[in-house]
Amino acid sequence: MPQRDGCVDDPHYTSAPGRDRGRQSLVKMLIQHKIQTGFGVALAFLFLTGVVAWWSEQQNSEAFRSVEHTYQVIDQVEDTLTGVLNFAMESRGFAITGNEERLQPYQAWIAEVQKSLVTVKQLTQDNPDQQRRFAALERLVQERRSVADEVIKLRRGGGGDAELRRSFASGTGDKIMDEIRQLINEMEDDE
Repeated sequence: MPQRDGCVDDPHYTSAPGRDRGRQSLVKMLIQHKIQTGFGVALAFLFLTGVVAWWSEQQNSEAFRSVEHTYQVIDQVEDTLTGVLNFAMESRGFAITGNEERLQPYQAWIAEVQKSLVTVKQLTQDNPDQQRRFAALERLVQERRSVADEVIKLRRGGGGDAELRRSFASGTGDKIMDEIRQLINEMEDDE
């Protein structure tokens, strides 16, 4: 009886035992290889997902730090403006009333302004444009303080209402305040 590979016409025929084991072993190896490849692909995908998640977190953290820094600068320049407005108001209050107690808050506001200026300088040290604006702001704050000190000096010196009125009428303090506001707006816009 003729024999063909893989087909048997004789019921007593059995194939060679090594041949079946070789095929079975090859099929098992192929299945194992597919399983291992699938597992490797899954691990690679998991690793890639972790890397992307880590990178995204780093980007989010950097963006958060940048936004937080911006708000800190804005808060500090706003605190500076508030302090300057308040010490100017207290010097006017003293000029009008002659009440020395008005000078305690005046001194406190000056100290607050100085603290705010130090913080603004530190926060903007990495930005040359902001440092240039900061130097101008510092100069303007000092000029506004000089005007307030002059008002206090006039009132204490007994120069009279006419000199105080002339000082207020000149509008020097208001012009400086306008420049301070404009500069602070520029600083906030840059952030």
